[in-house]
Amino acid sequence: MIVFFTHDLLPNRERLMPWRTIIEVCKVFQNTNNCKVAIYSLDATPKNNVRTFQGINIYSVSKDCYQFKGFFERNNFSAIYFPITWRTSYKSIKPFCLFTGNKIAYFPGGVYNKSQTISALNYLSFKIAMPYLAEAFIPKKRVIKFLNKADFNSVISLTELTRDKIIEAGFANKDVIFIPPGKDILPNFKETLLIPIEGKVFEKGKYFLFMGGPAKIRGLELLLKSFDKACKSNKDLELLCFLRTDPGSNNSYIIEVLEKSTYRTNITIVWHEVTKELLFNFVSNAKAVILPFLLVPSEIPLTYLEVLCLGTTIISTRNGGTTDYLSDSIFISENNEKSMEEKIRTVWVDDTSVNRKKENAKLKMSKHPNWTKVGERWFNLIINSNRIEE
Repeated sequence: MIVFFTHDLLPNRERLMPWRTIIEVCKVFQNTNNCKVAIYSLDATPKNNVRTFQGINIYSVSKDCYQFKGFFERNNFSAIYFPITWRTSYKSIKPFCLFTGNKIAYFPGGVYNKSQTISALNYLSFKIAMPYLAEAFIPKKRVIKFLNKADFNSVISLTELTRDKIIEAGFANKDVIFIPPGKDILPNFKETLLIPIEGKVFEKGKYFLFMGGPAKIRGLELLLKSFDKACKSNKDLELLCFLRTDPGSNNSYIIEVLEKSTYRTNITIVWHEVTKELLFNFVSNAKAVILPFLLVPSEIPLTYLEVLCLGTTIISTRNGGTTDYLSDSIFISENNEKSMEEKIRTVWVDDTSVNRKKENAKLKMSKHPNWTKVGERWFNLIINSNRIEE
């Protein structure tokens, strides 16, 4: 059996990153290549049970289960895929020295620089930012030394920048493979040029759009404050926000920011769920979708790929490998309100640049792999193994 380790894959997280990637890859292994697979979710509060999602078995186990004596002998895995961050300790990797099958590490996160993580503290608590600060300040060579010591065969990165940093830190060039998350096949829908919602009618190309959960790391506070400032010089600006109400989300800070906005009427918030067809209509008609992530927890957020597949460009804060990979298709703002405000104002009036980015987006996404191709590339890393069936 081939096992994919991940962290905290709780119910209702299956469609979020990085877990979506692992599930889609497992489906290719199981359904296309007839391999027996399982996901071991290393949970802070393990349920010690198994559930099935889209045909894939997901085991809720303790974070240190694989460190117990005899773990690998009892389970007889043929290959393992294990998630790594730049702050991963040798204690977390050492047990794999005892495993003699195929060992493949993957980096779900990216490369965080010091200035980016420090500036994120303007909006995030130190507790939330702390893991990213550690990632930025800990030497990259440290964890790569651990992977080499434990004799990992290969490392998967989800962006080219992360791949380059892994190689630079000392892992063999030929054994570091860049495989991005896959793109979905989007359903056909009838495009409408004038769309009503929340008592307003939105005209094609006459509004910006934000969509996603309200978690502070997604940068909505930065966006709302930047947009309010941009409205001072152009009162025709419109921002439409579709806010996903994730379990446990705290929306109170959004209300506080909106109450202080001078141009509150230029911002429309949709709290309720809408159909995919309606959301895709709004996305495809937007001047641009704004994704102001303070930090990207997992490369590449699938929202980026969805938006670009619909032929719409994006204004994004600068976020390492994600924005490097998509730079020809998107507008990039620095991670501060002044830069975001300027980008909103210039994109609003620069149709030539917007249309060029849209054409680049279509070309980029036409070449981007779907989930089947992504799964096959993960599978190819072990295809020469003699023990991949059981």
